[in-house]
Amino acid sequence: MATLTFDLPDLFKLIGKKLPVDELSAILAAMGVPVEGVEGDEIEVEVFPNRPDMLSVEGVARNLRGILGIETGLPATPLKASDLVVEVDPSTKDIRPFIVCGIARNVTFDDSFIRSVMQIQEKLHATHCRKRRKASIGIYDLDTITGPIRYVALEPGMIEFVPLSLEGEEEYGTMSGREILIKHSKGRDYAFTLEDLPRFPILEDANGQVLSMPPIINSEETRVSEGTTNLFFDVTGTDLKTICQVLNIFCALLTDRGADVGSVEVRYPDAIMVTPELAPSTMEVDVAYITGLLGITLSDKEVAERLERMRLGVKKKGKGRLEVSVPAFRTDVMHPMDLAEDVAIGHGYDNFEPSLPAVATVGAPLPIRDAGDVVRDALIGHGFSEVITFVLTNPDRLFTRMGEEQRPVATIANPNSSEFTVVRDRLLPSLIETLERNKRHGYPQRLFEVGDIVVLDDKADTGTRNVRRLDGAMAGTDATFAALKAVVESLGRTLGRSMTFEAVDEKAFIPGRAARVLVEGAPAGVFGEIHPAVLESFALEVPVAALEFDLEVLYNGTQA
Repeated sequence: MATLTFDLPDLFKLIGKKLPVDELSAILAAMGVPVEGVEGDEIEVEVFPNRPDMLSVEGVARNLRGILGIETGLPATPLKASDLVVEVDPSTKDIRPFIVCGIARNVTFDDSFIRSVMQIQEKLHATHCRKRRKASIGIYDLDTITGPIRYVALEPGMIEFVPLSLEGEEEYGTMSGREILIKHSKGRDYAFTLEDLPRFPILEDANGQVLSMPPIINSEETRVSEGTTNLFFDVTGTDLKTICQVLNIFCALLTDRGADVGSVEVRYPDAIMVTPELAPSTMEVDVAYITGLLGITLSDKEVAERLERMRLGVKKKGKGRLEVSVPAFRTDVMHPMDLAEDVAIGHGYDNFEPSLPAVATVGAPLPIRDAGDVVRDALIGHGFSEVITFVLTNPDRLFTRMGEEQRPVATIANPNSSEFTVVRDRLLPSLIETLERNKRHGYPQRLFEVGDIVVLDDKADTGTRNVRRLDGAMAGTDATFAALKAVVESLGRTLGRSMTFEAVDEKAFIPGRAARVLVEGAPAGVFGEIHPAVLESFALEVPVAALEFDLEVLYNGTQA
């Protein structure tokens, strides 16, 4: 979850009402925004990842106004057309292909507003934007720019401008694109987004002035200050849906601060977009579906009132049926189930009457959960850190980069992204990819994961079966077969299992430096040193040793 800090006086100003801190904390907790602490006039809260629209004081205040009944229903999203044009050059297609933009006039900055803009950039970049890899926001003083603006990708040596100096830094001189990645603080932080590309994207205006080199840094010439009254802003990235969502969230923030948001014409080589697109989406829902899920009795009017308190628009479409308008900044509403959750929050969880289920059973953890806790404690004792990776992956990561032939796996019928097209049948590729993402940190590194994989099984009703796995990896000069064998033997002693070892030939491991582990004669897993070809495919420059176990066999000596 993301943590936000903002001023209480600024929050109360945006709400239009001052609240006792205890009352505010209770309301925020019911909204899914628990308060971490209050110190003086500052409050610290946590925001769930599914609500990026609340990663700012403006977003939190917007929802509080609805919960408190101060301003309900669909928020106003006025949008004025402008004559600004952004031309997208074909050279960006294979580099960072998408850009959407907007402008804002009559902006009045104060310290709280500037802090909020900086904070939402930071939090969106870290979460929804996947550390700027998927999307990034650029904000500029519109009055320093001459249109049309051009979005183009150039060789790093052809890029020259003065990058923005950050607070506490001395001003930079003119730098090339490559120098920025090496010498600028933000360049070093986010070099991984561009360093392997033959060309870097830039925005430049009609006078050839460079606005920015996304997703790294803006130029000093377009710096936004307290005296800035008109803004140009862009979101660039690799996923069009994500950058549109980010743009809409930022536009909502500006609108809440009283700015006049305007659209920009973005001309792609094969299409023209006018952005932002702030029109709400609509969804029809049965009232009976919602009340049945929640186990409460509410009339059509009462359900509508609760949805309006959550800042949704509602129209009656007949008895027991509602048409719900979802604002463009609400990225989390994708199914009527999400509307049921909003009704529950609008109703207030404290207003639900608890009842015992009609089934007379007593719950208890599955034994395999106990096994997971035992091995977690053991590996943490050996200096390993636990990670949790995505269950969904893709064939390149699962097979190609591991040096293996593709095998049948559970496949997503209509994937939303090429990153996630299949269900993993192995943990190790994701664990090694985690090492790849952390290669800028010091060594040694020791990671492990306890999680499910999905294997095909014709005998199962669904055609698949979940298997709980334990995988671990160590990277650094100490990542040897002998060192990992000591860890494996320690696990055996902790679990009270007698282990034997035999040679194994696995493509991911170096021949002669890998072994199969047998527990009471049953194959429980393998461990060994990762093959150099696999290390090269993940751009790892240090030795890596890894283990893979079927946790059920490791814990019980037999498979479930």
